[in-house]
Amino acid sequence: MLRLTVNQRQRESLSVMLYASAMALCVIAIVSLLSVILINGGRYFWPTDIQLVKVKHDSGIVRFYGQLISTQKSKDGGIERHYSVTDWQNVKSKSLIVSEENFVDRDLDESLQRPDGVALFSLRTGHQLLGVPTTVYVANDEQPITALPEVMAELNSLRGASDNLLNTRIARLNSQLVETNVLSDEHRQPMIDEYHHAQAMLSKMQADMSSYTLDVKDASDLVHTISLVDIENTYFINQYSAWNKFEFFVSSIGEFISESPKQLYVSGGVFPAIVGTVVMVLLMTLLVTPLGVLVAIYLHEYAAQNQLTTLIRISVNNLAGVPSIVYGVFGLSFFVYEVGAGIDNLLYSDNLPAPTFGAPGLFWASLTMAMLTLPAVVVATEEGLRRVPDSLRMGSYALGTTQFEMIRKTVLPMASPGIMTGVILAIARGAGEVAPLILVGAVKFAPALPVDSEFPFVHIERQFMHLGVTVFDGAFQGQLTGAGSNMMFATCLLLLLIVFVLNIVAITIRHRLRRQYNTLEELC
Repeated sequence: MLRLTVNQRQRESLSVMLYASAMALCVIAIVSLLSVILINGGRYFWPTDIQLVKVKHDSGIVRFYGQLISTQKSKDGGIERHYSVTDWQNVKSKSLIVSEENFVDRDLDESLQRPDGVALFSLRTGHQLLGVPTTVYVANDEQPITALPEVMAELNSLRGASDNLLNTRIARLNSQLVETNVLSDEHRQPMIDEYHHAQAMLSKMQADMSSYTLDVKDASDLVHTISLVDIENTYFINQYSAWNKFEFFVSSIGEFISESPKQLYVSGGVFPAIVGTVVMVLLMTLLVTPLGVLVAIYLHEYAAQNQLTTLIRISVNNLAGVPSIVYGVFGLSFFVYEVGAGIDNLLYSDNLPAPTFGAPGLFWASLTMAMLTLPAVVVATEEGLRRVPDSLRMGSYALGTTQFEMIRKTVLPMASPGIMTGVILAIARGAGEVAPLILVGAVKFAPALPVDSEFPFVHIERQFMHLGVTVFDGAFQGQLTGAGSNMMFATCLLLLLIVFVLNIVAITIRHRLRRQYNTLEELC
């Protein structure tokens, strides 16, 4: 008996160790994943010092300004340094301006330097330049480099006036001329004159702005002239204190959230992708929740519990294991090419052959994702219905209610925590899917947001951008190292944060519902 007890304790101890080891591995895997995403994503926002690098070459010593992106061991055992370098030869042609170079430590001529006068110029195109600003010119009037902040402020004011003239006055006049096209030239002539006057003012402003230039010296002491109109911001990173770097970090996060992507996802932001992701998830939730709840209610409350019902439950459970790309193909072939084309033939025949709903868009993507996440909502809702005590149903019948009233007023409120569990699972999966969205509506660049101030405010026929598709496309473009890689990690971090926030909202609602009906369930 004693030996049996000892063996039983050993087996229990072994089981505890096995469970604890599995839990530890899961925790390590989760922490490691989040750490990699957090570190690499945060590196995209944190300013990197600008270094003067001298590299040995057959023709002599090559000098350049660069930002160290990463270091790793090379095949010969040395340290391989990865730099972001300005290609000044292509600045005038406005082609690729930033390149990435690899150098092994044995190729370095001397220790790295951090010159204080060098600056990082962020261009409106999303490119970056590295160099030492020397002289500012305003209409061929030479000014000292200390006047650069005042000149940039003056230029930004002029640029704001130009944008305001273009987006308000000229746009309004152009719209009026289109609307009054049927009127005689006598009535249209004042508007035409005003339009030409506004165009002349805009041309003069643009000419004045083009006279603002800056001389920048590269690491080889060659001077290059660039237009201040092309420069968005200037950062003297090597002069930054810890607080200045933190301010740069916060402002970079704000730009990342509020701007559009630039230069093949190497710079800029992901605001259109944020809007598209959130709108698609919310619309998907509105579509899948009622459908999933109705299916679960029918299976549990109305359908006879026989082999057919069991087969339907098995089929619903198996749908959760269908590859997501299959849903994308089905959504493209049925929703877009069949249903959407039929809607165009009935309601938008005047626009054909240009499709309205007969092309991938937000609604078809949301409907496809609703189908993909439907099994999670059905299973979770039916589990919540099973938790409702039968005594509550019998009590409702005893009070004279019908089955529909009993379900609506008694069963559904009690099962609402289970319904919210299904919604949480649907949000978690729907927000991170990529393969079906590429087929039914998500694109690399969308010409307009799916939500704006024009009626009907939510344009379900438009294509949209998605954070998951942004990560996929950035990786597909080869942005696996350097700033592009860091931006992909930052996008992954933002996607996780959005899913986390949406889940927290759903979990909070579920907790309140569970606390509200927990007392009644205990009494029953």
